[in-house]
Amino acid sequence: MTVRAVFFDLDDTLCDTTGTRTERAERCLARLRLDHPDVDPEMFVERVLEPTAAPRGIRGVPQVVDELGLANSPAGRQAIRMWFFVDAYDLLHTLPGVRETLPAMSDRYSLSVVTNGDDDIQRGKFRHLALAEHISHLVISANVGYEKPDPRIFEHALELVGVPASEALVVGDRLETDVVGAKAAGISSVWFDHWNDEPRAGDPRPDAVITAFDQLPDVLASA
Repeated sequence: MTVRAVFFDLDDTLCDTTGTRTERAERCLARLRLDHPDVDPEMFVERVLEPTAAPRGIRGVPQVVDELGLANSPAGRQAIRMWFFVDAYDLLHTLPGVRETLPAMSDRYSLSVVTNGDDDIQRGKFRHLALAEHISHLVISANVGYEKPDPRIFEHALELVGVPASEALVVGDRLETDVVGAKAAGISSVWFDHWNDEPRAGDPRPDAVITAFDQLPDVLASA
């Protein structure tokens, strides 16, 4: 297979989103307590980080702020924005190996980002990470009208780069969105398993697995 285009997930593939949850929760708490000092710090952070049934899912700041009846308050609205990195982009950084690996890859392949989420939020993250020099297209589900694992978001990306599915590759950390969507679109996939997860029964099988970002060029070279 000749690979001409690579589509990257954004959160937890190019940048560390999950790893900042505690810091974001604490910063949101600090903002809330400026106006609402009665918010219990330990309770707030514990409830924000409480796991849900979704893979690596947590309740998150928006739900807890809403439960506290503060979602429509100025402090609540700003805390929710901060949870999504708005006014808190300094907490967001690329994962190890990304900045070192992308420049050489962009000389050989057309690189794009395909991400679920709100346009302002995802575009703000991308701008903060300063990856535009190496990334040709930023495809955001809110603009396309489909979100991963819907194959149509990848089909849209293929049209943008002018490459058939047989000459593209999807790289992402989530089997249930990145790998499922890629397979549905007929695109090969690489699972970036920096979590060291074990696939569960019924999980889709990627075409390759990497545990560190700088392993990707070798996978591409052997594709």
